[in-house]
Formats: sequence, C-alpha cells, structure tokens
Amino acid sequence: MNSQTYQQDSSVLTDPYAAPGSPSYAAPQAPATDVFAAPPLRTGRNGLAIAGFVVSFFGGALGLVLSVVGLLESRKYVGRAGRGLAIAGICISVVTTVLSLLLLAVVVVGVHEGIAASQMDDDVVPTSTLQVGQCFNHDHMESTSTASGVPTMPTVTIESCALPHELEAFHRANLTYADYPGDAAVISEAETRCTDAFEPFVGVSPDQSSLVVTYYGPTEDAWAAGERDVLCMVGEASGPTIETTLRGAAR
Repeated sequence: MNSQTYQQDSSVLTDPYAAPGSPSYAAPQAPATDVFAAPPLRTGRNGLAIAGFVVSFFGGALGLVLSVVGLLESRKYVGRAGRGLAIAGICISVVTTVLSLLLLAVVVVGVHEGIAASQMDDDVVPTSTLQVGQCFNHDHMESTSTASGVPTMPTVTIESCALPHELEAFHRANLTYADYPGDAAVISEAETRCTDAFEPFVGVSPDQSSLVVTYYGPTEDAWAAGERDVLCMVGEASGPTIETTLRGAAR
C-alpha cells in the first residue's frame, strides 16, 4: 500500500511517516488564528482626573463630571494614573454641590424674608392699599364709622404674617353701583362678598370656622372721593396672637 501523499498546494512529495530532517518530511502546520492585541497603556499624567480635582473646589457639577470621566480614563494609563485624584474630585464635588445648594436655600430664604420685612413691617397704610394676603394690626388705626355702622377705610399697621398680628386681608370686592347705594346696601354687599370668599381662602365655611370675619366699606364721603372697594379680613377674637397666614388654615 502506497503511504505517500501530496500536499494540497505543493508539488513536493511528502511522507507523513518519514523521519524529521529527511527530504520527504514536511513539518505539520499550525492552524491560523486571529490575534487581537490590547492597545498599549498610556504613560504620563491623567489630565481629566487632574482637571476634575481642581474644578471640584469651585464647580461641583462640572468637577463631578470631569472626575468621573478621569476615573474611567485611568484604566488606560500605566499604574492607573490619576485614579486617586479622580476619586477625591468626585467626593469633593458631591460635598461642594450639597453645600452650594444649602447656601443657596439660606440666601433665598433670607432675601425673601428681608424683602417681606422691608415691604410690610411697621408700614402705616390706608386699608384701601392693602393686598390680599397682607397681615396687619389695627391698634393704631383711626377707627370711625357712619351712624348706621358702616366701618370706614382707616389706616392700619402692616405686620409680617410670621409675627403676631390681628388680621389678614383675604378678599377685595369692587362695588359697581352708579351712585352711593346707602349704608345698608354697603353692609349687605360686604357681608355677602366676604362670606362667599371666606371658604376659598381659609378652607372651611364661615359657620364651621373659629375665626372672625370683618370688613371695611366706603362711606358716602369715601364714595364721593372715588373709593369703591370692600375689604374682607379674617382673624381671631383673642387679639394679635396669629403668627402665620390663615390661607388654607381650615379652621
């Protein structure tokens, strides 16, 4: 039996049983394989990690982004260069971001309270200029009324709703009569308007509430001077003990 064979792509006669080194011997060929070499690690400094660490002291969000990217990039460097700086940048960015938000909240609250105090506290104004939601005391007001009992529109002392006060304006209604309708009509109109507006402001109906409703309306002289509004107010019968707005108080 002939044991000699031909290679597929060669004209050289080979013998698979021949000894190595003989003319008829052909060394076996290893199958070809695909080899993917990993890219070489970088040397030098991790610029993103350094930038993230520096920026983290001044811009929390930007420093956090740069530090996270720098941490990921550190895997491409010899010895994972910049890994420590990136982790430190992440921690500092989180802390500075939280502190910045807290500082912003304090500033906003302080500015709001300062504006409210400058605009409201201790200002003596006529009730005709009061806005819904403003709180005030009437201990220094010039209180007069007509013979039939219509309270006039006096001056009052504006107070912050966060401090003890007596009343809070909760509705202003404009009377649309062509001529002064008379004291009785003003009283009736004021009671109706204030009763209707009470529940939407306080949260319960007047007959379910422990609060006191009062109002100011124009006298005939005030009407002649152009005053047309009825001002509705809410407070407690016990005096200046309220230390918050009554909007939505539901009591």
